[in-house]
Amino acid sequence: MKALIFLFAVICRNTLAGSVEIATQQTCEVTTSLAQAVGQCCQFQGGGTVVLPEGLRVVDEPPLEVCSDLTIIIDGYLKFSNNESLFPLLPPLPSYGIGRDIPSNFTFHPLIRGEGVKSVVFKGMGTVDGSGLQWWVKHFAGNMSVSRPPLMEFLYSDGVSIEDLTIKDSPFWTIHPYASSNIRINNITVQNPPVAPNTDGIDVDSCTNVTITNSQFYVGDDGISIKSGLNGAGRDFDMPSSNIHIENITVHPLIDNLSTNGISIGSEMSGGVRNVTVRNIDIRGCEAGIYVKSMMGRGGIVQDIDIRNVTMSRVLQGIRLSMNYMYRRRGRNLRGRGEGGEGGEGGAHDDGVADEEMRKDDDGSAIPHFRNISFKDVRGEALEAGFFLGLKESVITEIKLENVNLKSKLGWNCAFASGTYSDVSPDIGRCLKYGD
Repeated sequence: MKALIFLFAVICRNTLAGSVEIATQQTCEVTTSLAQAVGQCCQFQGGGTVVLPEGLRVVDEPPLEVCSDLTIIIDGYLKFSNNESLFPLLPPLPSYGIGRDIPSNFTFHPLIRGEGVKSVVFKGMGTVDGSGLQWWVKHFAGNMSVSRPPLMEFLYSDGVSIEDLTIKDSPFWTIHPYASSNIRINNITVQNPPVAPNTDGIDVDSCTNVTITNSQFYVGDDGISIKSGLNGAGRDFDMPSSNIHIENITVHPLIDNLSTNGISIGSEMSGGVRNVTVRNIDIRGCEAGIYVKSMMGRGGIVQDIDIRNVTMSRVLQGIRLSMNYMYRRRGRNLRGRGEGGEGGEGGAHDDGVADEEMRKDDDGSAIPHFRNISFKDVRGEALEAGFFLGLKESVITEIKLENVNLKSKLGWNCAFASGTYSDVSPDIGRCLKYGD
């Protein structure tokens, strides 16, 4: 019976210019809104399939809430509205305790959202457009009082699949699985301008069993970022990101810049990150190729990270492990504490205001830890091959470098970091010999 419901619940066809026909076993209706089609499917059938056909363009789409046992096939062009009045206000996520973008008690409803859903599929050869420009402009002008919405967000969900789509112009983070499991993302393309703030491609946040493969990211911040909550709220939530596999990925901003990073962990990692494998990555025109970031006050442990077969070109820093993450926002530097209490490590990422507000209720003493992070078969070119910066209170341990060869003018820089290496170029000297 479930198979019949799945097959016949909703089938959408291109019937009239600007309309979608919804054919069910009982009725045939016409709507101009995919959200309305999905709502009918979820309300009356408990799931099903909705199709946006090739050649059909749906614009000014309101926010979309999905249900379990739902497949959405987008072969046409889906463009969301940027009218804030259409977006309900939601409380902040519990592992953050405050809006991540703005220090308020609310955040805008994501463009596509699912909470507690199972067996949800988004696929198709079409495009999902987040209409991000107005959101970015208001953010830069300081006119936002509520945190910008992610384009896709799935909370407390299991078995979500996203494949084959082109996703562009997200207002904020593009795809944000949160406190969920069994997430599969394959063969997608994410396009956000390099000037678009915080438009990470994928933010895996307190999730387990995640696979991201065969995808391209042309974005304005991290290509893929792994997170697990912020400061005290993240530690209280206590849900690490774990068992994550990333393979066959390209990160290449549309214009070379110093705000895009390839693969990142943190800086919001207070619940911990562990058991991450990264394979076959091509990174070009970015600030940092591989970036693991944290700061005093975060707490949390990043451990058991295995990264292999990475190619880099036109990268400022090939490998960066830093516990001294620093924010820059509208001319202000918000520094994390390193040796001597002041930070020196930069980061041109515009996400410091909410963090600064959050730390008013946090004494900033929670110490992060990095250990057992390995790199093998890394090649290419970078201005600085690697930058490893721990804390006096927390030395980075068990760094492993094997067959890492990066053409570099500045070589390697280390402080409060230790590990082993073989076949590394340029010569790393005693860079990882802290404590010997």
